[in-house]
Amino acid sequence: MLPKVHILGTGGSISGIGPHRLDYTLYPESGKKLTIEQLLARIPEARELAELSGEDVLQVGSPSIGPAEWLQLLQRIETTPAAIVITHGTATLEETAYFLHLTVKSGRPVVITGAMRPPTSVGTDADLNLLDAIRLAAAPEAAGRGVLTILNNEIQSARDVTKSNAFRVDTFGSRDFGVLGYVDSDARVLFYRSVTRAHTTATPFDVRGRKDLPRVDIVHAYAGADGVLVDALTERRPAGMVLVGFGGGSFPTAFLDAGKRAVQAGIPVVLATRSWNGRVVMIGLSPEPIQLGSGVIFGVQSHALLGQRAEIEVASLELGDAIVAEWVPMIGITYDSRDDLLDVALDRTNHLIRYPKEIVVEEDGGALRSVAVVDGEGTRQIVHLRAPMMLPPAMAHP
Repeated sequence: MLPKVHILGTGGSISGIGPHRLDYTLYPESGKKLTIEQLLARIPEARELAELSGEDVLQVGSPSIGPAEWLQLLQRIETTPAAIVITHGTATLEETAYFLHLTVKSGRPVVITGAMRPPTSVGTDADLNLLDAIRLAAAPEAAGRGVLTILNNEIQSARDVTKSNAFRVDTFGSRDFGVLGYVDSDARVLFYRSVTRAHTTATPFDVRGRKDLPRVDIVHAYAGADGVLVDALTERRPAGMVLVGFGGGSFPTAFLDAGKRAVQAGIPVVLATRSWNGRVVMIGLSPEPIQLGSGVIFGVQSHALLGQRAEIEVASLELGDAIVAEWVPMIGITYDSRDDLLDVALDRTNHLIRYPKEIVVEEDGGALRSVAVVDGEGTRQIVHLRAPMMLPPAMAHP
């Protein structure tokens, strides 16, 4: 019996229809696209590999795909009992792939592919990329590896892959880490390394059933950048902010100062780098933007709580013990130093703790289990996590 593979079409260059066979640039303007059924008709050999089904979820260019469409794709993946192939434009393919890599709660293969040349052009890569994607999704070895991408015969992890060239067919690469393997010229699926970072069922991000996602804005630093853009965003109160700096974690002083003001306003801030390779190292930075309260989960660290389910218990002499929120998805925990206010941001509500005097973090083997806060009136409020969350090594207590 052949394995079942279901194809979700979203549009993009892989389905684009150009005005003539030598067009590689004008086809997006026509807005015309091939359906999944038409794409499969071009590669009848694919039906020898798997029992195929498909649907056109979207028919757009990938610049039009974002959080709402990610949730739509996630819902279709979760309700389809088969391996999944997604056809996607290459402009934002890596964003969709990484979101699904973190949120799909299944070990079934999920493979995303696209094309750099439309199927109507000479030398198109659309047919082979789709055929390779079906072959990869049908392979038992693809299960349990998170979301994979396949273009130009190269299998990449959604965590690492990025587009590096505007037009070349070998545009997708994994920078420091290299490909996971190949769908090779002899039709074999070959893996040479494994995905070791947490993905799919091993992550705390459970967004099933959500209608929307918290807004997180990204601001890039540049030579001479001041704090105008960061301050403007702070006034708009996004759920989080990513500041992209240089090298191992340096920023223009005025830009970073604006980031500190965002944290003081209760907005989680994540520091990133524009460098393709390497990581952000916090050594040498002032502690304000990365350490508030206990230094474990506040400020930039609170983004790790996104999607965690939490229960909030309130205990006082007058009221006794009461559960005021039961296993609600979290957005994060932030502290506003101006109002001396701790904000436990939950899905569609906020639990506010005024004048926190004592904060106790319960850990177990480097994993966060709960946070207990005593407020100005002596009421003890405990945030319990349903699943313990591993803390970054630098943040865990010895």
